Amino acid sequence: GPVTVLAFNTDLILGPDFNYIRSQSRRPPQPRPFKADTKFAKLFGRCGLGAIAARVLEGRSEILEKVQGCFRWLLESRFDGGLESGFVKTSIGLETLLVFSESEPLRQTLSERVAFLLGHSAENRARLSRIMKCFYDARSGIVHGATGKRRLVSRQLLDAVDRIVLLCSIRVAANADRISKADQLRTWIESVRWGKPLCELTFPFSDAFTKRAAQLSGVELHTSGDLQH
Repeated sequence: GPVTVLAFNTDLILGPDFNYIRSQSRRPPQPRPFKADTKFAKLFGRCGLGAIAARVLEGRSEILEKVQGCFRWLLESRFDGGLESGFVKTSIGLETLLVFSESEPLRQTLSERVAFLLGHSAENRARLSRIMKCFYDARSGIVHGATGKRRLVSRQLLDAVDRIVLLCSIRVAANADRISKADQLRTWIESVRWGKPLCELTFPFSDAFTKRAAQLSGVELHTSGDLQH
């Protein structure tokens, strides 16, 4: 659709979603061209994006609106030049997708939901849960000024969680024909938690994508079974 551009001194507001660039605080991102060749097309399909593209763009269900909102915040995070603001925007994206009540404790609830949505095994789930707890500890350090937790803030952790949140969004969108409402998704994740899934949901990508994101985080699984950053 048409894009409205309003200029105020050196600030830009871009419509229709009113994304903004404040040149006083950061430089606008520079586009990086890529070659849309056969290799790219295969990767696009393997990670599940090909299967959901039309559904996300055209869908109007409650769950797809949450996916679209998550994608917008992830895009804001990836284009943000600031590391700390990127943490905040990525967390908002994840919360847009997987928070269903304002009273939910974010760190514990989201670490569990991500683990059960993406993890194929108990070990995978334990690692994903720990990664998300590290991420939310880092976010807490940014938002509340806790010096100890701010030490967890790193580009490596943010990049990994961006991938994890993207994979969560892709899996939710790929199953939007079976789970179209937020409460249905909450109930399904709870059923997986107790070992009795209400239905089988497809994985539109291989477990290798989740494992690579976990490895990128820097959160290691030691032989004792303890997870540390």
